[in-house]
Amino acid sequence: MWKTVRLTLPAQKRRTVAQGKLLILGDEEIDARHKRILERGPKFCLQPDVSPVDLLAMSRNIARHVPEDEKSRFLTEATDVIAARKCEQRPQYRLKPVCDYLVDNQLRLLVSDKEGFFVVVPNGIFSEKASAAIAKSFKPRLKQSHHLTGRRLLHGLMITI
Repeated sequence: MWKTVRLTLPAQKRRTVAQGKLLILGDEEIDARHKRILERGPKFCLQPDVSPVDLLAMSRNIARHVPEDEKSRFLTEATDVIAARKCEQRPQYRLKPVCDYLVDNQLRLLVSDKEGFFVVVPNGIFSEKASAAIAKSFKPRLKQSHHLTGRRLLHGLMITI
């Protein structure tokens, strides 16, 4: 069934991002070991570790959409798969030191809009660019004074009398 349905779905165009590209704005130097990890780009990420309890809860949520006659079999098989699941070994890349390095050196990590690689920006440049973008996109609104006009003042006085 899925093979026939998948053929009718529109194909998604995949953009290829050149791995190894990292743009550093300003005159900042980044440690080589952190740079190696950042050059992998935003597509390189660690898969979140989902606990067996959460997996079981997800299987029960999915079971709500399964027809009644197949629901018990679905739950049994899902439970068996979760019980037999082995914990995957995590890669040796540690992201916390990279995050700490960026915070300690007052750097921001952004994703490039069109190219899809990381951009490292010092906080000062980031604040300038953010302020310029906000000023360009939003118009300042002057605070309107709420002084009572003559008609409002008379109306207010008539109510109090």
